[in-house]
Amino acid sequence: MGKVTQVIIGNGAAALNAARAIRSHDAACQVTMISAENCLAYSPVLLPYYLSGKMKKQELFIANREFYRQNEIELLLGKKVTSIDVGRQTVILSDGTILHYDNLLVAAGGSPKTLNIPGGDMAAVMTLRTIEDAERIREASRTARDILICGAGLASLEVANALWGKNVRMVVMAKSPQILSRNADPECARIMQRDIEKAGITFLLESDVSEITKHDGRLHVETDSNGSITVDMVVVGKGVNPNVQFLQGTRIGIDRGILVNERMQTTIANVYAAGDVAQARQLLTDDYQIIATWPSACFEGRIAGLNMAGQAAALPPEFGYNIVPIFNRTAAFMGESRANSPAAEIFKYCDERKPVYRKFLLKDSRVVGAILLESIRDVGTILNLIARGVDVSHCKGQLASSRIPWGRILHELS
Repeated sequence: MGKVTQVIIGNGAAALNAARAIRSHDAACQVTMISAENCLAYSPVLLPYYLSGKMKKQELFIANREFYRQNEIELLLGKKVTSIDVGRQTVILSDGTILHYDNLLVAAGGSPKTLNIPGGDMAAVMTLRTIEDAERIREASRTARDILICGAGLASLEVANALWGKNVRMVVMAKSPQILSRNADPECARIMQRDIEKAGITFLLESDVSEITKHDGRLHVETDSNGSITVDMVVVGKGVNPNVQFLQGTRIGIDRGILVNERMQTTIANVYAAGDVAQARQLLTDDYQIIATWPSACFEGRIAGLNMAGQAAALPPEFGYNIVPIFNRTAAFMGESRANSPAAEIFKYCDERKPVYRKFLLKDSRVVGAILLESIRDVGTILNLIARGVDVSHCKGQLASSRIPWGRILHELS
């Protein structure tokens, strides 16, 4: 029997962790990684820090040439996958190259959503997903004095934070009635918005861009609420689409992303998926969702790699969480942080002067979600409670406290 050929589409967190897992159990197999970008692996999570000047470009990279050499990985850079043939077990690249695989991992990440409007494809209308994107935004922001950020989610506010303080006027526009609508409840969103406005950012909520035209070298932006503004550049942060277009016509099950089981297998046994393209079972809702976070990509990639190497490994049901610094504040959103169903109990502490906001959502006396603003020192403990489904019925009243006696509570729970 010849060498097993492992092919990985992608070169990010999921791909690297899969390659490590494969090599930890199989030193003889052939491992090939395909990257659409023409550079070594880096962390997109760090791009806002590069935009702000807090990090140098070389600090973004998480793997050097030596990593690929030591792990005997054939790295194909600047190669786009156009299709795969699951019957012939081949991957077809845009330059006509055909690669055979015994096992295939799709860890191709996602692409930012763009503005599907007149003028939405102008050069001064940008997104942030790659190093090249960051370079374009950095260059444009050097001379920009008015910037529009489309979207008010975590990614958009991180971009606004990165460009803030550069002697610019900035407007954040979103269709939703609140900022962070995918993460925070209205009360926390209001507190955070008030703080960001104090920093000089203007919000236009319940508005969306309808058309962009260019006049005298500047962008004239019309909105669907019959308003208009003139800016020098637009940065769009309206979410990400998983890169699954090259799987069309295969027998691989796709919903919003690629449906996978606990082994990260798709509906084709020797094809796996991980990271921003994978739609796995969720702990708190028992449905299938994409969790597009760095920790999730690392964990899913490792589980996929172990199974590709013949080591039975199962991914426990996941839940999403984000811990982010935004405009001199730090916030954490865990589990079903937006949930406000009649079935959930809510315990909350709020001090707007500091500001501190802590909200816990419980179902059947188990924590299913939490929002923390500023007071986040116990994030790890709360994540553990959610993951383990711990019954906190005897101490749930204390969750609303600004200083939770975790030592005593955890002792009582043990």
